[in-house]
Amino acid sequence: MLIHFKKQLAEKIKQAIISLAKSGKLNLEVDRLPEVVIEIPANSSFGEFSTPVALQLAKAAQNNPRKIAEMILAELFREVSPFWEDFTALEIEAGRMVFKPADFLAGPGFINFTMKDKFWATMVKIINEQGAGYGSSDYGQKRKVMVEFVSANPTGPLHIGHGRSAAYGDSLARVLRLAGFDVWREYYINDAGRQMGLLGKSLHARYLQELGVEASLPAEGYRGRYLVEIAKQLKNEQGDKYRNEAADSEFFINYAVEMILAGIRSDLAEFKVEFDHWFSEKRELHDTNKVEECLEYLKSRKAVYQKDGAAWLKTGEWEEQDRVVVNSQGVPTYLAGDIAYHKNKYERGFETLIDIWGHDHHGYQPRMKAMVEALGYSPDSLHLIVYQLVSLLRDGAPVKMSTRAGEFITLKEVLDEVGSDAVRYFFNMRGPDSQMEFDLELAKKQSSDNPVFYVQYAHARICSIFRNMAEYGFNEADIPTAKVDLLTTEGERDLIKKLAAFPELVIKCAKSDEPHHLTTYLQEMAAIFHSFYKHHRIMDRENQELSYARLKLMKALKIVIHNGLDLLGVTAPERM
Repeated sequence: MLIHFKKQLAEKIKQAIISLAKSGKLNLEVDRLPEVVIEIPANSSFGEFSTPVALQLAKAAQNNPRKIAEMILAELFREVSPFWEDFTALEIEAGRMVFKPADFLAGPGFINFTMKDKFWATMVKIINEQGAGYGSSDYGQKRKVMVEFVSANPTGPLHIGHGRSAAYGDSLARVLRLAGFDVWREYYINDAGRQMGLLGKSLHARYLQELGVEASLPAEGYRGRYLVEIAKQLKNEQGDKYRNEAADSEFFINYAVEMILAGIRSDLAEFKVEFDHWFSEKRELHDTNKVEECLEYLKSRKAVYQKDGAAWLKTGEWEEQDRVVVNSQGVPTYLAGDIAYHKNKYERGFETLIDIWGHDHHGYQPRMKAMVEALGYSPDSLHLIVYQLVSLLRDGAPVKMSTRAGEFITLKEVLDEVGSDAVRYFFNMRGPDSQMEFDLELAKKQSSDNPVFYVQYAHARICSIFRNMAEYGFNEADIPTAKVDLLTTEGERDLIKKLAAFPELVIKCAKSDEPHHLTTYLQEMAAIFHSFYKHHRIMDRENQELSYARLKLMKALKIVIHNGLDLLGVTAPERM
């Protein structure tokens, strides 16, 4: 695999530098050497792998970087090794390596390497052998990661902003798992506090209205049409049984939360998003006194103090002022619940916490970092990701909000119009910190203008090749033994290189918490394939050996597109 190869090459270069330093040929401190980075040049004329390490060493070694590069090459190729057999411009004569330094050098001191065709052909075999597992690695070392996302208050249906969180969080979790992390997905149900009381009172008023009783919504109550529908359902189920129930009754709160959560769960299932646990703030924190226990723990660590009749968390080193965790009436604030929840996460053994929050939490990061530090954990273990707004467009014009008072554009409405695949793909085309415009008409187009259609069509086109094999006299059972070393054209090489880069891309997405790099990769992959398909005959009766090799390449391509789309939660159709 390419990742392993690059590690090996970097290690060999590092050992060559150490050897030069120890022998006194390079004036360097062995324990202060820079990391050897193996890059892939944008321009393939500069080689297929490159390292700038000679330039990095020049100042410390007080030597010309090109001269340093020549010394590294001489040391690198001093001993014959099977590892070098796939490198071009290297020959073995009389038991020694023969090379010209100029073939490996570019610019002021870059060391470049070019590989033989058989090296890339081996990648095709690996992809076919690994199949659905291609792209996986042990990068994460099974470290426990919790991804908490969506976590919409159970006071109404999911809107399109929540959909962005769902698509992003679920794809990130899939990427992390493939990269070797032990991933847990969690939805935090914020079912405690003042807004729950308002929700219950709002349902109570709507229920009475359905019974024909005059009733007014609370001044800050929830006015969405969805509560009217819930009230109708309550009336149909129970009649006027709860007519005389108090407006602040737990019954109305619980009924509203249950119905709204059922809708949220249904929408997320349609969106192909699952959670390992739905964490109830009320049941798992407040009813078990975990918030109070957490506050006492923070007091014992001198992280919380009393002032003006309230309890304050020391956050001043992270932001401009400390924050109240218990107000002067003795009521824990929203922040107190957040702290208790994150303490609970760490106590369950998670080493990294990823929180994906909406744009209204912009500026919370310093506060959250202070909170983690107050709990006694490394602030670096918390990744707080804030996603920006989504605006809907239709034919390039903004879509206006619904005219129904208190309503917004729901995720369900968008899913019903364009489908889960398009929504998930489009939501992952930008990083979370970028505002997004979602063009509904573009998402529905059955043409190459539509990014998700373009990639899915590439997969379907490959599938059609295999459906038509028999018509051209080819047998799928013979593909595994194909001679992939026949794949030597520039188009074949470009395609294989792109396929070989997939596992490293997965690690890049995991490192940066940015799965949107996958959509860029898949777009580029699809473009390379469509061009290849146009200029190369896949099945040629006159050249069966090459045809089988190309069919094996197509199988590898099909695997990578399928695996990439799966990470995004998007289907890979066989027919379109």
